[in-house]
Amino acid sequence: MNNRKKIISWMTILLILMACHPLYTTAKAQDPEHIYVIKTSEMSAEEATMIATLQGLLAQQNSKIQLYLDREYGGYQTWLKDLEENYGIPYSYTDNPWELVKKSKIKDYILFKKGDDSINSATSLAGVTGAIAVEESLVGKAEFYGLKEKMDVRGKDEKWVKDHYWPQFKKDKIVEQKEDFAFQLRDFAVKEKSMIFYDGNSPFRSELMEGLKKDSTAFGWGDASSGEDQFISPSSKAGVFTIPSDHASNLSMLSSIKTGPLKQKTADTKRPANKNTHYVTFLMTDGDNVQWLLGDFQSDNRWYSSKERGTFNMGWGISPLLSELAPSVMNWYYESASHGEHSDQFVVGPSGNGYMYPSQYPEKELNKHVKKLNQYMGKTDLHIAQIIDFNSLENKSLWNKYTSQKNIDALFYLEYSRYDTHKGKIVWSNDKPIISAREMLWSGLAGADEKSVIESINSAPRNPESEQGYTLVLVHAWSKSLSDVKTVVEQLNSDVEVVTPEDFTSLIKENVTH
Repeated sequence: MNNRKKIISWMTILLILMACHPLYTTAKAQDPEHIYVIKTSEMSAEEATMIATLQGLLAQQNSKIQLYLDREYGGYQTWLKDLEENYGIPYSYTDNPWELVKKSKIKDYILFKKGDDSINSATSLAGVTGAIAVEESLVGKAEFYGLKEKMDVRGKDEKWVKDHYWPQFKKDKIVEQKEDFAFQLRDFAVKEKSMIFYDGNSPFRSELMEGLKKDSTAFGWGDASSGEDQFISPSSKAGVFTIPSDHASNLSMLSSIKTGPLKQKTADTKRPANKNTHYVTFLMTDGDNVQWLLGDFQSDNRWYSSKERGTFNMGWGISPLLSELAPSVMNWYYESASHGEHSDQFVVGPSGNGYMYPSQYPEKELNKHVKKLNQYMGKTDLHIAQIIDFNSLENKSLWNKYTSQKNIDALFYLEYSRYDTHKGKIVWSNDKPIISAREMLWSGLAGADEKSVIESINSAPRNPESEQGYTLVLVHAWSKSLSDVKTVVEQLNSDVEVVTPEDFTSLIKENVTH
């Protein structure tokens, strides 16, 4: 075989391997040449639905012109400005949604009726027909602008859509979204040709999850009225993980942006342990929540905009799939992180590529999930993954799947209720630690207030060679702020040291007897 044939042969093998083990990907579009922006406050709910489906179609079609919905809250204006300043993509505002329809040259619409649940049917079919969703009150104006009715889905629910159009949808992702959300996440469902539905925790939901490919993604959020485990558990058993994203906007456009390498600022160095010292790391919960990362996590002074950020070492969760869903946003967080004497450091949010319970995931699907997680962690410079599960801390055969991956240095284990059930116990797998939370900051829970956590840490052993010499503190995002963490940090004794999550795990690996 000559050298040229050898090269071709190896290229063929490489392509086959990539096809067998692809990363999760969205339908990629080219970087837009111009973005038209419209404020959601300047549209009716019905117009917003129409524009969201139009936004998704333009992204799906790789249009040079893309749309962006300005929510006027959270990080949405930051992401828009970042695209112009750092990616050279200009934008301009408009206050007329119908002019956007005209510019798009879309010709057809799908008719739905507000209040009869047909909005999800229209959104689903928009993605596979190339028509925008139009509520019946807008028909006159739609036809004035030259649109023609392609389909009438009034009175038709998601079951009707599945019975008639299921083969046309992608089977590696699905969108779970309440019908009263006018525009959120609808653009992404359209772009990805994914079915969008909401049916509570019903047999129909289970049927949809079972009909997906293995290790697929459910975007949005389910019925958590009786606990989020009521829908995460059935999804996990079906080999489907969830990306909390029901309030997210603009994912169709943001997912088309290309960035350079995603690299955290924190240095990858080993530090020697100080004797007679207790080590602590703080980690904010709910980093898997993409809608929060896009929204007010960035802007609210409880979290990333806190004046306290950068005054002590702090751990944050983040979704590794943000590198596909909104890479410019992930890059912004990395570039904006504090670095120096005190650093911000990101770890993978629960429970890997998305929210699921590993002990309930089918074994073959879990193997696939973990391999993809390893690839994503390498791609996004993440080295620690959080896990939420039930009574699984000592299930070493489960963790061996994770720790056998080269990019996974450690796992932080959170018992579903409470996170700190195992009080800092460490289990070892392939010479890597599975570290349980020792303390929590969580409003309303006994022993999870600032005073209790301060007293517990200050009275803890000072012994880096023992697992008792380390405390992982989970900070509940919805009831506690960075100011609350600062209150604890300021009252810790001088022989207590607050470190980043990676320094924390490195100290444990190098010093704890196991």
